Amino acid sequence: MKVLASCGATEQAPLVMDGMSRLPDRFLQLSIARLDCPHGNLPDSIRYVGALPAGAGRKADLPTWWDKVASARRVVVVSQGTAANVDFTELVQPTLDPLAGLDVLVVATPGRDAEPERVPTNARVAEFFPFDDRLPHTDVLVSNGGFGGVQQALGDGVPMVLAGRAEDRAEVTARAAWVGAAINPATQRPEAQDVRAAVERVLTETSCRERAAELVAEYARHDALTALHETVTELGRWTERFQHGL
Repeated sequence: MKVLASCGATEQAPLVMDGMSRLPDRFLQLSIARLDCPHGNLPDSIRYVGALPAGAGRKADLPTWWDKVASARRVVVVSQGTAANVDFTELVQPTLDPLAGLDVLVVATPGRDAEPERVPTNARVAEFFPFDDRLPHTDVLVSNGGFGGVQQALGDGVPMVLAGRAEDRAEVTARAAWVGAAINPATQRPEAQDVRAAVERVLTETSCRERAAELVAEYARHDALTALHETVTELGRWTERFQHGL
């Protein structure tokens, strides 16, 4: 508050979490309004801009077994992300084990150069390959609920099983389940039988798939990169005018 006052602020600062989004001249949320709780008083400075393009991140060659993915009848992808992937027994192994007897191809992306202890015959493992390659072939994404991955999956209409409680993941998983596009076991370390039950539910029931498909059009109405460019340009003009006393 002292720092804000020294900059000329005349109003009392909001709470820290509110201040992160309400104090900036522009706050661009890399998501869509439908995935957020209803708000009646959001300032115009807060704007939803959709998800970043899946291909905007890290690149990698497709694995040699990619033709198996492209031709599989049903594909389940499991990932613990690129940071929370030290202990595969949290989510990767509890997904691989119970799906071993299911008529699906399971693709595990550990996010680092290591393999789970047990890899069944209906599973393939690759350290990483881009979301824009795998999502169009994915029937169910099993994830620990990283924000960016969830946005990209929903932008492609992919239903999910989300098991994550650390950092912001409890919030992300709860919102995806709230809109009906995911099943949320509400734990960091789900039981294997619960993962299988959730995956089978997504594959056999239509509700999660339908809700996820409904979100695609709203994501498609946004262009996050263009919004970022236009906002930086807009604020840059403001700064220039301020510097020249206009």
